Amino acid sequence: MSKYCEKCKKEFDNENAGFCPICGTPLVEGMQEEREEVLVEEEHKKLTFQKKKMLSYLVYRQTDTEVEIDNQVIHFSQTIKKLFRKSRKTEDNILLSQIQEIGIKTKMDFWDTLYGIIFIVLGFFYPVWFLVAALFLFCGYGKVIKIKKLDGKEYIIPAKMNSEDVQQLLAVVKRN
Repeated sequence: MSKYCEKCKKEFDNENAGFCPICGTPLVEGMQEEREEVLVEEEHKKLTFQKKKMLSYLVYRQTDTEVEIDNQVIHFSQTIKKLFRKSRKTEDNILLSQIQEIGIKTKMDFWDTLYGIIFIVLGFFYPVWFLVAALFLFCGYGKVIKIKKLDGKEYIIPAKMNSEDVQQLLAVVKRN
């Protein structure tokens, strides 16, 4: 049986520990039972993720993702809005038993990387383009949550990695 630290939100396996091995907070007896009750309540909670890509004040790409966990099903809904292009919406229901893998991955956006490479080449002729290349490469780098089903279908959720919603989603999926 594992324990859960309320302060640093980490779970660990030493059931005899009186202190959290990560942050040193004293642990209270019965803390695991309280955490399991909280997770049951959170299973019906809607988690939201939003990622904006901007140049100054101009939003050129926005990804809004909603994940609702209801018993053993994840209701996944994602809308991607791009500047001067039509919005794209994806919806699906994912059974927790169908999830092969979930994890946090580092990802480079294809178009930002391509533009970065083009401006690096131009930078050899006009060095100011190196700054533009650096901007595109910086904007294209980010962390995502990747959910992979047994049939090979993947769902990518751009998110801030330290957010509470990310930790809740990972905990519920890995628990099941």
